[in-house]
Amino acid sequence: MGNRYLFLLRNTLLFIDFLVINNSFLFTLACFSPLPGNNGVYFIAASLFIINLLWLATAWAFNMYPKNAITGLEEVFRATWRTVLVHGVVVGSVYIFIIPGSKAEKLSIIIFSYALMSIFLLLSRFFLTYIVEFLIKKSRITKKIAVVGYNSRGIEVADWLSTERGIYSFEGFFDDRSSYGNLSVDPSGNVIGSIESCIQYAVENGIKEVYSTLMPEKHHKINRLIKQAEDNCVSLRFVPASISEIKGEYYLLHEQPFPVIGIRSEPLADIGNRWKKRIFDITFSLFVIVFVLSWLVPIIGILIKLETKGPVFFVQKRSGRYNDIFFCFKFRTMAVTNKSDLQQATKGDARITRIGPFFEKPVSMNCHSS
Repeated sequence: MGNRYLFLLRNTLLFIDFLVINNSFLFTLACFSPLPGNNGVYFIAASLFIINLLWLATAWAFNMYPKNAITGLEEVFRATWRTVLVHGVVVGSVYIFIIPGSKAEKLSIIIFSYALMSIFLLLSRFFLTYIVEFLIKKSRITKKIAVVGYNSRGIEVADWLSTERGIYSFEGFFDDRSSYGNLSVDPSGNVIGSIESCIQYAVENGIKEVYSTLMPEKHHKINRLIKQAEDNCVSLRFVPASISEIKGEYYLLHEQPFPVIGIRSEPLADIGNRWKKRIFDITFSLFVIVFVLSWLVPIIGILIKLETKGPVFFVQKRSGRYNDIFFCFKFRTMAVTNKSDLQQATKGDARITRIGPFFEKPVSMNCHSS
């Protein structure tokens, strides 16, 4: 359930916390103590290293920086105050009782630095909460999810999706009336279709993920659903009612607040792997542009110009993510005529240039959920 925006926010929170902690101590020492000599500088550097290390350990213990998402404001504040309190007790005890010097002065330094730290940590939480809300409202990062299986586990999943502050949008249940047991109707009003209609509905309504609480081993229709999901690039994941329901080879994808499994390993579900892939894509693309396309594109352009008059590139409008329009540039493979904008290309079209068939070869495409 990771998201690149939430990944960025989590690491931004970590970065801001380190800025607040270190600057609070440095500012306090500058106010209470004279500027140190070389030995004092080494002492302060070692102290800050230990303080930061203790902060990481304490924050990890209280789940300050959850891996997959930034949790609700209440949870963030609760983890923050616990971390500050425990961190302050440990650092204060070491500083006051072990480091030589006036205990009164050291106590004043601890109190002032942690008061300053608490104020700025509080402000940073409010600021980042505002950023989260802004991204959710303006950046269209809300992920639509449907649930297959109107049962107790399905209702649990739907309730959790509905409380995730707009990060997820619960679109409804898909189930067959015969599987409701003694329920003659759906009391929630959220069952919007049968199991067979799930993937088609998902494609038509922009739903990229479907959570099934029905396992393939117990429900024969789910196997057909898996094939339909693969054919339409919809991620189908499973949320079993219990561990005992898991039979066969599955892969654990996420684990909060319930286990989510898939029929195959999905490396790109991890945001870290996505960043690695992105870095590789950019590096490899730059290499190809500089060392291959820099001489190949001019040669192809000359061949196109020698055969027919007109531009080297054919520019077309395409719809991309969120149906945003973008311009697609392709090498021109047909001669320019007065009817170019009106006449659809056909097999064996006389307008196709001699170099055209090389660029018009069909490419086999296959997509997997990620």
